[in-house]
Amino acid sequence: MKKLIILLLVANFSMAQQTKRKLVWEENFSGESLNKKVWNIELGDGCPNCGWG
Repeated sequence: MKKLIILLLVANFSMAQQTKRKLVWEENFSGESLNKKVWNIELGDGCPNCGWG
């Protein structure tokens, strides 16, 4: 019975990923510099629990 439940769960998750997706935005970095209309620089302050800086 446990094997059947596991099999059904695996089948359910594998079928859930079959949806068609649409690409919204892409950057290939093909030039010599960054496109400043899309990318910018942000400096963090290094605070203790901020996650970056």
